[in-house]
Amino acid sequence: MVNWPKKLGDRKAALYLGQVVRMLEEIGTGGAGFRFIYAAFLQEAAEVLQQPWLHGISKEMTAVGDLWRDFSVMAARICKDRANASITYADVAQLLHQIADKEKDIYKRLYKIKLNG
Repeated sequence: MVNWPKKLGDRKAALYLGQVVRMLEEIGTGGAGFRFIYAAFLQEAAEVLQQPWLHGISKEMTAVGDLWRDFSVMAARICKDRANASITYADVAQLLHQIADKEKDIYKRLYKIKLNG
């Protein structure tokens, strides 16, 4: 993603980035929407299973959903050529890495429940 403008040119890079946003937010179950739904599930699970620590995980997942929304807004601004010079492809790619790290941590902790449960 960082190299798309150099490899593809500005127009095609913007089209690719726009497609990523559409796949995340409009077509599939990825992106922010799924994270908010999953956070609500974890909140209910905390109550049903009487595991209050799951409320914390739920809040973390909601924060990840917020980051996905931030990604989509930043990416859409780039696609529509409304980004100022401070928002770049490198910035959105870095945000994706940050999101991936946070999700990996959350899912690793949840996976331990399965192993220990």
